[in-house]
Amino acid sequence: MKKIRFLELKKLKCHEKVDHNHVKELEDKIRRERKFTTAIFVDEGSGVILDGHHRYQVACNLHLKRIPCICFDYLHDDNLKVEQRRSIRVSKDRVVEIALSNRKFPYKTTKHILRGVPTSDIEIRVNVPLDDLC
Repeated sequence: MKKIRFLELKKLKCHEKVDHNHVKELEDKIRRERKFTTAIFVDEGSGVILDGHHRYQVACNLHLKRIPCICFDYLHDDNLKVEQRRSIRVSKDRVVEIALSNRKFPYKTTKHILRGVPTSDIEIRVNVPLDDLC
């Protein structure tokens, strides 16, 4: 199990757009609970968000300074794969390239798989009060 790290939001980069309705629902839930309960997945080298764009957007909306993350050596970790969900060519290099250029794929373009399991199905549970992320 990888260690949870708390990374500054300003150092993270998105590679996909988000569904604003889902962001609103998630934000309402996080505001109600007053805590973050799930870490996001990030490439350690580039700061590219692999999974957790909606939670990242909520953190931005709440003006948090940092967010709980699980970091990977994305380009070199053979246990972590990326698949396309749309007719848009994706690869690890392309994901990083898009994010670093401040462009974004459409919502739900990529699907990351860790050891055969979609990262969206892997919830790394945390219980971090929002006050600890300010």
